[in-house]
Amino acid sequence: MKKSFYCFFLLLVVQTLLVSRAEASFVKIRLQTTDLTGTALPAVTVGDNFLLQTWVEDLRNDPQGVFAAYLDVLYDSSLMSLAGAIIHSSDYPNGQSGSTVTPGLIDEVGSFSTLTPSGAGEFLLFSIVCHADTVGIVSLVAEEADILPKHDVLLYGVNNPISTADIAYLSTSLNITAVPLPASFSFLTIGLTFLFFWRNKLKRKD
Repeated sequence: MKKSFYCFFLLLVVQTLLVSRAEASFVKIRLQTTDLTGTALPAVTVGDNFLLQTWVEDLRNDPQGVFAAYLDVLYDSSLMSLAGAIIHSSDYPNGQSGSTVTPGLIDEVGSFSTLTPSGAGEFLLFSIVCHADTVGIVSLVAEEADILPKHDVLLYGVNNPISTADIAYLSTSLNITAVPLPASFSFLTIGLTFLFFWRNKLKRKD
């Protein structure tokens, strides 16, 4: 009898923990690179401008939306640079923050929304125009903001800030390639190589 009661109690505890975990609050903060029209792209050439966007989403089973989101974005300043100011989304018009003074860092960037829950789906938090400077693969890394509780991540319907463990920070990377040579240059190279070959061949005959 005692053993059966113990097993039932243990099962009840496990089920309670699983339900609590399933109902836990989760947030996704995702970085994305796009062209200047907002179309996602995996690569650019040296000299191109592109957009870095940050999107947020409430991942709960019954999402009400992300109320506030702040983060740091790290990048390699030897490969890319920032070519404009931070553009905060109209969905997040309040408490706007962010500094681009330090090369390689977009610091404490983010804002918060209105009192009306945004609901399900991804929402743009901010974007910024960037410039491809050097050939290479540049990593853009999303990390937790440092100024807490001022820059806590918050969800509608939840009174407490969302812990880092419950936030999925999705970083990204971008391939920066060399500027392709014009077709006329390629034809010229082939022509000069051909002339050089025949010139040497005629010299050997002489």
